[in-house]
Amino acid sequence: MAHDIRTPVLDILNSADIIARALQEHTLEEYLGDVFLRSVVERQFITIGEALSRIRRMDSSIFDTIPNAPAIVAFRNVLVHGYDAIDDEIVWIAATTRLKTLTDTLRWLMHQLT
Repeated sequence: MAHDIRTPVLDILNSADIIARALQEHTLEEYLGDVFLRSVVERQFITIGEALSRIRRMDSSIFDTIPNAPAIVAFRNVLVHGYDAIDDEIVWIAATTRLKTLTDTLRWLMHQLT
């Protein structure tokens, strides 16, 4: 089963990379003022949350090792279903300060799965 989990893990890492590249050299003010940039970041967080949900269905013990995984899935649900209540500054904080912890963990996990 570990082999199957590599696909959503790679999806998360790819989405995190897209977020990092999209936000490179942008300020919070630029982010808040750019609907296209916000849309890119939000879409990638939706992918990340969905991929974590798939990991949970595939192997809950692996899901449980990922820091804040339930909160990230909940964040995805807000982005999808609560689009009118999105706090853009919270998305910015998640993208610029919290995403690294997730990617570090998943890079370690990928090493363990190979």
